[in-house]
Amino acid sequence: MSHATRKRTTMSASWAMSCQSICPRNNAAITVRSTRRARNHGSWKGGWTESDRTLTVLVGFYRTPGHNSNRSYHEGVVRRREHNEMQTEFRIRGEFLRLLHTTGVYAVTDDALRPEELLQTVDALLTGGVRLFQFRDKRRSDRDRVSIASAIADRVHAQGGLMLVNDRADLAVAAGADGAHVGQDDLPAPAARALLGPSRVLGVSASYLPEIGPAEEAGADYIGFGAIFRTDTKADAEHAGLDLLSEACRQARIPVVAIGGITEARIADVIRRGADGVAAVSALFRTDDAAQAAAALLDAVARSRSAEIAESVRRRPKGSPLPFQG
Repeated sequence: MSHATRKRTTMSASWAMSCQSICPRNNAAITVRSTRRARNHGSWKGGWTESDRTLTVLVGFYRTPGHNSNRSYHEGVVRRREHNEMQTEFRIRGEFLRLLHTTGVYAVTDDALRPEELLQTVDALLTGGVRLFQFRDKRRSDRDRVSIASAIADRVHAQGGLMLVNDRADLAVAAGADGAHVGQDDLPAPAARALLGPSRVLGVSASYLPEIGPAEEAGADYIGFGAIFRTDTKADAEHAGLDLLSEACRQARIPVVAIGGITEARIADVIRRGADGVAAVSALFRTDDAAQAAAALLDAVARSRSAEIAESVRRRPKGSPLPFQG
C-alpha cells in the first residue's frame, strides 16, 4: 500500500469516527428534577437516539474522502433529511418544556369573557411575560372556538409563545394550535395523541396518582394535576391538596403543572412540593391589571425556585454533588 493510500485510509477512518462521536442533543431546559424525567421520556433522552446514531454514521460514511458511491451519498442525504424532519417534529414539544422551565406560568383562558375582552387580556398577559396559553371554552360553537383559538394562537406565536386547546384535539389541529390538553372525561389520551401526531404537545389532567402512568404511556408531555385548592372555575372539583401533589411530582416521569386555586401567595407552597409550573385562570383573567398579575406570578415562581435550590444546597450532605450537578 502506497503512502498516499495509507494516508487516505487513515483520514477516512478518522473522519467516520469523528462523525460518530457527534451527539445532537435537545436543548430544552427543564428543572433539575425534570431532567431525570426527560431522560426517560421519548425524544428528549440525554443520550443517543437511534435516529441520531444512524444519521451520523451514514453522514460520516458518505463524506469519507475518496469514497465515490452515489448510492451511499443519496442514502446519507435521505437519512439526514429524515433526521431534520424528526428534529422539526419534536421542536414544538421541546419548546414547551423550555418555556415551562423558563417561565413556569401557564395561562388558561376564561370562557366567561367576550372574545374582544379575551384577546385584550391575552395581549396584556403577553406583555407581562406569559408565554404558555391554553384556550378553554365550553360554551361556544365549534366554529366560534376555532375562530377565537386561531386569533389567540396568532398573537401568542408572534411573541414566541405556544398555545394549546382544552378538551378538543381536533379543534387544536383546525386552529393551528401547538397541542391539546385533555381531561379524564374527554377524548382518551391515546386517541388525542393519534389526532395530534408526534409533533404537537399533549397535556393530560389528573387528580389521582393512578391516572399519571397511563397518561405517560399515551405520550403525554406533562400532567396538569389538581385541583390543588378550591377554585371558582370548577367549584365542584375535589381538592387534591399539597400532600397528594408532592407524591404526584415524586412519581411522575414528566413535568407536573399544578392547577386549581393558584394565587401568588400559594405559589411558594406549590413549587416547594415539586411542581414544575403553575396554571391559573382567575389569577390572570379575572383581574384589573392582567400584565401586572402576570409579572407578579412569574416573579413568585422565580423566587420560589431560587429558594428551593438554596434550601437543597443547604441541606445536602457534606461532600455530595450540588442538585444541578445531577
